[in-house]
Amino acid sequence: MQKKGFPVIWAAPLVAWRSWVDEDKTRAKNFAAAIEESFRWVAKPENFDAAVKAHGELAGVTDPASIATYKKWLAEGLIFLPDWNAKVIAAEWQFLDLAKRYGALDAVPAKEKYALTFES
Repeated sequence: MQKKGFPVIWAAPLVAWRSWVDEDKTRAKNFAAAIEESFRWVAKPENFDAAVKAHGELAGVTDPASIATYKKWLAEGLIFLPDWNAKVIAAEWQFLDLAKRYGALDAVPAKEKYALTFES
């Protein structure tokens, strides 16, 4: 049987009150950049090993097969999304539209109101 669909994306979109962002946009932009840098950090095999050692049990990544799978997927870029930009937001909203179409959501929130990037 052929697998269909998309690879899992391991990402953590940042969530903040717009008022917090508007209060100090430089702080918000720097915070977002630091989070993106941490995503790129954990994708490096030696850093992934350290993260699993420190937090693997909490994350449910404990057996050698799971660890090997995550390392392989990270190396191949199959589950890692280090950036939050307009392209990613478009993909997220496609997913939300799909979820609505199949009844998982009653409505899709307005992208203009709820999606924010710090692209220059």
